[in-house]
Parts: sequence; structure tokens; C-alpha cells
Amino acid sequence: MSFFSLVTELEVLLDQLNTILAGAEDETVEVNGVTKDSISKAIRDNFSAIQAMVQGRLSFENKAALDAFGAPANSELAEVWDDSLELNNGLYGYKGGAWVKSPYDRLTNVSKELTQSSSALDHLFGLTRNKAENAIQGQAVKYADGTQFSASGWECTDYIPVSNSSYIVRDALLLIGQNTSVASIAFYDASYNYLGYYNNQTTSEVVLISEHFPSAAYIRACNVIGNDFTLTVEQDIESKNVKGLDDLLDTVSRTISKNEVEAFDDMNNQRKYLNLQGELVTAQNWIVSDFIAVKVDDAFTYSGQSSSLVSSVAGFDDGLNFVEVLLTNTLAGEEHSLKVTNPAIKFVRASASFIQPHSFKRVTTFVDKNQISGISNELEKINKYLLSKPNHDFSDDLMNGYISKSGEFVEIANNWGATDFIPCSNGDIFTYTGGSSSITLNMALYDENKDFIKGLPAAQSDYENLTVRVDEPNAAYIRASFKEPETSQKAFLGTKVYTREQGEPEDKLTLKYIAPSEIFALKGESIYLNARGILADRTVPLAWNFSQSSEEVAKISPATTDDINVKLKARNHNGNQSFVADITVKVSDVPVSPSNPENFICLGDSLTEGVSNSGIQGAYSNELSRRLTGIGTELLSGAQSPAPLALSNIYFRGTRGDQAVKHEGRGGWRPSNYLNNASVNGVTNAFWNPSTSEFDIDYYLQSNNFDWPSIDDGVISDGSNLTMIILLGWNDVYKTTAESSWANTQQLINKVKEKKPQTRFIIVGLNPAPRLNHKSFSGERWVSELDVFESAVYEFGKAYKAGCEELANCEFLQLSAVFNPEFAYSRSNVSLGLRTSEVVSAVTDHVHPNEQGYAQIADALFYNIIYRYCQ
Repeated sequence: MSFFSLVTELEVLLDQLNTILAGAEDETVEVNGVTKDSISKAIRDNFSAIQAMVQGRLSFENKAALDAFGAPANSELAEVWDDSLELNNGLYGYKGGAWVKSPYDRLTNVSKELTQSSSALDHLFGLTRNKAENAIQGQAVKYADGTQFSASGWECTDYIPVSNSSYIVRDALLLIGQNTSVASIAFYDASYNYLGYYNNQTTSEVVLISEHFPSAAYIRACNVIGNDFTLTVEQDIESKNVKGLDDLLDTVSRTISKNEVEAFDDMNNQRKYLNLQGELVTAQNWIVSDFIAVKVDDAFTYSGQSSSLVSSVAGFDDGLNFVEVLLTNTLAGEEHSLKVTNPAIKFVRASASFIQPHSFKRVTTFVDKNQISGISNELEKINKYLLSKPNHDFSDDLMNGYISKSGEFVEIANNWGATDFIPCSNGDIFTYTGGSSSITLNMALYDENKDFIKGLPAAQSDYENLTVRVDEPNAAYIRASFKEPETSQKAFLGTKVYTREQGEPEDKLTLKYIAPSEIFALKGESIYLNARGILADRTVPLAWNFSQSSEEVAKISPATTDDINVKLKARNHNGNQSFVADITVKVSDVPVSPSNPENFICLGDSLTEGVSNSGIQGAYSNELSRRLTGIGTELLSGAQSPAPLALSNIYFRGTRGDQAVKHEGRGGWRPSNYLNNASVNGVTNAFWNPSTSEFDIDYYLQSNNFDWPSIDDGVISDGSNLTMIILLGWNDVYKTTAESSWANTQQLINKVKEKKPQTRFIIVGLNPAPRLNHKSFSGERWVSELDVFESAVYEFGKAYKAGCEELANCEFLQLSAVFNPEFAYSRSNVSLGLRTSEVVSAVTDHVHPNEQGYAQIADALFYNIIYRYCQ
């Protein structure tokens, strides 16, 4: 059997599966062997069902009523069943003087599982559900801490379950990235702890959970009321990646059940019947069912005897008010089929003569794994032929030219590159990095005849790592074009489908690199760049675009104040070349003192404390102040110690250290410690206000007479003459995620801005490790140059850099690009073996620098400050 006939057979089987599932959707599922309505529908529509589930517990309509009730008399559990905020619904216990929601709440867990399963089914059958339909009006979510707040003109969704394999499709006219307080999409973990946010680059955008917050279990999204707003959450199941379909069939089999539920219970149903007005009439020889929640197109079978005065089946609305008779005057032995067609009917109820055979059953569709085993067999055959390669970079093979606004390929010799036609289908995902112009398209979609459909995205511009989803049912091909592909960053990542006979396509390495857009220098003074602080993988050759440069040393000696453009190119194993850095060196002229007082506070962990491996408390802050003003302890001597500038109106404020310049560094501290602790291990938090039990910049400044008018050169009321230099993160690297660390750092920034809104911030990136590290502690932590770069410098730098770009007066200073680790750490001699006296000089502490390392931190800040404040 040929490959194409196998594909055709698979399509037929999928059509059959779709027919089996038609009309079932996801509102009837099997949970623990019993067919029930979806949890969310039961909570909204069927209070009586909830009551039955919480027998022996207290029951409250909303969380406010529960809190107002206070302590239970007999230690009962409680259930909140209809709070407008879905998160508040569930099981509670009374603990520590307050009601606490159980982390094992069955309804929450089952609802989440069913939502994720239904998302997978929706994707398979081409269904989408707009999660923004029931957005909460007049509310928004803060990007700073993920909390909900009142916001006129805004709307936000409730908590929406997601998984690591989910992707979010957000369509809205508004770019919330332009707003400074609202999160476009907010992310939370399984315990509803805030992880961070993402603000959209375009009006229509796809966001992959795995690329932003892999641990996310919930999201919320915001929009300005009046702007078209749709939000769908789908499982990342590649339509051409057939291996994933077999797992999905297991999900289908578990989710949709084969069952017919009998509504008449002879032991427990009431001895009553329904009259033609839907009212109950007591009668010993009759039986009536309970209310059954329904939707349009739900089907039932009824058999039993009634009369012209009895409703065999009646329909009721949301409030259990009678709507209409669906069936009456039936005879014993007859079977009737009926379907709900009136959208006003939300519940049905049946009655029949008890002394005659009677039955009232819901008809449910199902998928039995045995019935679809043929699909699994066909998948095994197809897997012998068809394979896929995710994250293949189609930009490795470009044609000279671009894609015009009309979708045509225009051949041109220089400065442009475009892909050939790449097969795709509706729902496929691609990630684009590159640029366009006023006459070109970033990406273009085509039908099966290669006729142009439309361009992607809606707004053509320069993008970095923009994720798009093919959103055209007729799309069969996609193309991408790139401005200046030889000198600019470019990528077009997607799934490459190929046969075993063709073999796996060659692909460039997935390079992890991070580069600053600007670096600072002083006219007449050389600076040195560190290529391996931008891309650490030494299997990838690197080359700068200027002389006096190599992978190890790159020297720039500015003779004028003109900007200097420097670029770094990488070449992978296949020989493909691409630029990984495009940096503007901003050159300062002769520095002059600021016209008004400028105050600096160096806040951080043990690197700001500075004593480790240098013996000098506040090592980098003292050297930085010394270079600027002449005040501060000198770290090095002779030619390694540049003469100070003796500038005035520059003041470093701090309460710690025994040197001339004080600091606010505390070994072992994390951003969360400054936010939440008065002291840690006997070390006090100078910013902690004991009266309010919180981080308070005003309390700190006033208590230490650092404010104006306590001193003439102090910090003024709006903080416009205050700069916070924050070097934190190493104590988070092996304990939490980069996103969580940045969220706490951002909260710290926001606490300062609450009192001093014009404060400026310099967020310093983490320092890279040298080539040869010697592990000197127990545990499984990796300490190679590459591992330290990827887990600390790259991951935390990426999160901190992105976060700073969203904030006013906040700058990320990438230290690794100007920090050479080969002479920045203390070294020890390590024996090479029993049979030799040879030793190798290795670094046993790749976190805390020596005096030369701290001096490099000071230099990076020195050049930044003289450019920003002293020109």
C-alpha cells in the first residue's frame, strides 16, 4: 500500500470518528464511571445537584457569604457553589481563624482535566471556543502582581486552565504592550500563584505556554471594551505529527463514554406525577424523575404509561420554571424518542405510571477504543513512512528576493532573501525573526494552487521571535522574506515533514545567545568585549566584524564620540552563518559633573556585599565611586587602576560595609527577601518599615537622612535624582524560574515607584563562568561554562531584559558581554592524576569574582553612568 493511500485511508477513518462524536461536544463526560454534565455547567445551572454532592457540608452561594458566616459550630467542611469568580467555587475548611480552600478540591481538579481534554478534542476536529465571551466587565489584571482590580473601560477573563502543551491565540485590535499597568495575558501556576505576564506585539498573536511560562496552569487575559476580542486555548498538536494522534485517541476514549443513564429510580424517586402545567401532584401509583440539566439537541428515549392530564416529559428554564410539555398521553409498551429543540429549556423532568414498565434515558454518543483500533493500526503503518522535525529553520535556504505586498516573489540580487513555498495547513505554527519594508511582506499564505491569500501578520514590521498560527482553512503553503539576511538576525521555525526515504533534513543548531543592543565606552579608553558572554557554545565558531578581535578578546578603542557598530557572526555545523549580535557602542566625550545632585543605591546579594574572594566590603560600589568621584577603596593598583575623574554631585548611599562607600548588599538574599523579611539570619533589612511591615523607600531614606531636605544633596520627593543599581539573581538561579525571579524584582521596583515614581533603575545581568570550573561542593548542579551560561546568564538575562523593556526608566545592563571570566575569579591548583605532579588551574567558585572581576562590574556601570549622567 502506498504512502498516499495510507493518508487517504486515515482521512476516511477520521471522518468516521467525527461522525461518531457529532453533537456530543464535551458537556457529557465519564467521571469515575458515571456520566455527568460538565462541572462548570452543573455549578451554574443545577443547584440541587450541588446540594446532593455536599451532603454533610455547609453550602454557600458565594465566598463573601462563607467569610461572613465565620467559624463552623462542628468543624464542618463548606462548599461555595455559585461565586461569580470561578476560582472561589469549591471545597473549604476552617483553619487558623479563616476559611481555606482545599488544594485537593475534586471539582477544580476534574474541571481542569476535562477542559484540557476538550481542548485537545476541539483541536482535532477543528473547533475553537472563544474564552473571552464571558469576560468580566470593568475589571483588569495588573501586570505587576497578577491581581484583579477595578478598571473602567476594561474587561478581563476568569482563570482559564492551560498546560505546557497549550498555545493561546489572542485576537484584539489593541496592543496592550503600550499600556503600563495591565497585562495582556497573565500566567499562574497550579496554586494560582502569579508567574508573570506577556504583552502582545501584534493584534493577532499566538503565544506558546512552553516558551514563556512552562509551569503555567492558568491564564487570564485583558482587553479594552469595544475592541473586538477573541481568545482561544488549544493543544499544540501538529496536524502532520501523526505520532501524537494515538495519545489523543486515548484521551477521546477516556472523555466520551458509552452509557445510557436511567432517570427513573424506583427506590428514591418521588411518588408524584407532573400535570400539564409542570406542577407536582402527589399520587402513590406514579413516579417522577429529578431535574436533569440539558442543552439543545440532547436526545432521550421514554417508555411508560401516562394520561391526557399528565406530562410524560416537561421542560423547565434556568430558574426551574415550567416552559412546555414535551410529551403526554403515552401508552404502556410504546417507546418514544425526543430531542430538546427549545433553547429556553435548561432542565427536563419525566413522570409515568409506577405500576407499568417505565424508563427515561438520555442517549449519549461515545468512542470505544476497540471500535477505533483500526486508526491506531493505520498510524503504525504511516509512521513507517512519515516523520516530522520540529523547529526546523526554513530560513537556512533562501532565494535572492522578497515577497511583495501582493504575494508575488520579486527577484533581486542584494539585501533580500525569501523562502520557497513551504507546505502548511490551517492551525500550523511558525516562529519568525526578521524585517520587512513598506513594499514587502514578512510572511504570506497561499492556497493549493499557490494563489496568494493574504500576508502575515496584519502589521508588517521588524519582529524577533514572533509566533504566528496559520488561520486560513484554504491555506496550503506559506513563504517568508527577510530584509538584509546576511547582516541581520533571521529565522523561520516550523515543523518539517519528510519521509524515511528522504532522510532527516539538515538544520542549523538552535543557538542560545543573548546580546545587548548598546554598550558604552569613553573616548580615548579601550574596552574589551566577551564573545562567549553572548554565545557560550564553543562548538560554534564566532567572528567579529572588526580588527583586533577573536573569540577570546575583542578590543575597541574609540578615537571620537561617533557611534561604533559591531557585529558578531556564528557558523553552525552545517556551515550556515547568521549574526547573533548587532551592537551600537555609545561613546562618551570628556565627562562633566551632573548639574544637580545624583544619588545612587547599590542593592543586591553577596556580589554587592563584595567581600567574598576580595576581602573588600562593597567591592564594586567602592571601585565605581572611586572612578567617578575619587571617593572609594581602590581594588587594584598600577596600570590596572585607572585614575579617578573627581566628579562632583554624585553620591552613593548605603548603610552597610566598613569602607568609604557604603552599599545595600546582603549575602544570600533574593528579591523576595527585600520584599517580605525584616531580617534574615540576623541581617536586617534597612528598607523594612516596622510600622507597616513592608518595603518602604521613604522610610529608608528618611531614617538615614538620605532625603531632601534632611541634606541638601538628598533624594527629592519624586525620586528623579535617585538611581537604584540592582544586582540580584544568583540565589534564585537554582531555586526558582527566571520568570518568577523577575516578577519579584519587578515588584521591588514597583514598591520604590509607589513612593518615588521617577526613580531610575539599572538592572545588572549575571556574570558568566570561565572555561575551566572545578566542582567543589556536593549535589547534582552542573557547573560547566555552557550550563552556567544557559541556566543563569541566558535564561535570567532574557527574562530580566524583556521585563525592563516594559518599564519606564528601567535599563537592563548585560554584564556578560563586557565581563571576561578567564581572569575574573580566584583559581586553585587541581591535580591531574596519581601518576603525575602536573596540576591545572581551575575555578571553584564561578559566582563570586575576585578583585579583577568586581572591577569589571564597576567598569560596565562606570561607562553607563558617564554616558547617561555626565555629558
